[in-house]
Amino acid sequence: MRASVKAFSATALALAVPQAAFAAEEPRCDRPCLTTMLDRYMKALVAHKPEQASLVYGFRQTENAVAQAVGDGLWKSATGVGPGDRRYYDPETGNASWFTRASDPGISPQDNKAVFDVKTFIAKPPPAARLNPAGRKLTRDELVAVTESYFDGIVARDASPILAHPGCTRFENGLEVTGRPLEDDRRNEGYQGRGDCMSGQGRFGVAFVAGRRYPVVDVEAQAVLAIATFIREPGNVKRRNHLMEYFYIDDGKIRDVYTAFLYPEATRPVPNWPPYDGNFPLAPNMGAPAGQ
Repeated sequence: MRASVKAFSATALALAVPQAAFAAEEPRCDRPCLTTMLDRYMKALVAHKPEQASLVYGFRQTENAVAQAVGDGLWKSATGVGPGDRRYYDPETGNASWFTRASDPGISPQDNKAVFDVKTFIAKPPPAARLNPAGRKLTRDELVAVTESYFDGIVARDASPILAHPGCTRFENGLEVTGRPLEDDRRNEGYQGRGDCMSGQGRFGVAFVAGRRYPVVDVEAQAVLAIATFIREPGNVKRRNHLMEYFYIDDGKIRDVYTAFLYPEATRPVPNWPPYDGNFPLAPNMGAPAGQ
């Protein structure tokens, strides 16, 4: 069996093993195959030796939506695989993903950094397996539909369309943003007086969630990797939010959301992978002014 790898990264890491790399008489890259490919890639990355990663000819890598030459970026800066290592596999698409993160300029033009909480991420890493093995396992299409409901709630500014468990958690760049006491006039937004992953709809300044993609749907783990971009409301000077979010679905509803954010400058093209390939509008009139 032969295979090759291409990679992309927003603020997390995902790999694609092109199924076209397999001869007609060879089996497609199944879960054990993807596990082997990702393990090989990660070992090569940490060793700073891309020649050991079985890269496809024309291998393409982006980091925070910027194309990198083979051997640059993480190939130079990665020093190891730390705690909280989580890997997910999608044999249908030939994709695999590994949850990590990188630096970020921050949400507003005046910011020079984003908030990270590495200690919390290590202490409360994403689930390693299905949360409720006895519960009904959703199909691939159902898992995507549950994830879509989350973005639909953001666009509608209404939590009612969201298929999630009351008290669901959300982590942004390792920072836990749920579980905090809510003000009296907002108590109905959360669960038992505290915020959950459905709280705050209508307060994010998001006009629509563009470029939604689901490169990894791990049916066995009941986990979905979503990639999208938050486009801001008219007059909102906050940067667009390009994100990779892992949704962990327990018995048909979202239980946890782990997010890696990138707040790109107005001049940076995101998304920068098919079907957009950097052709998505840079700074829509309804978002942040160009140059901010």
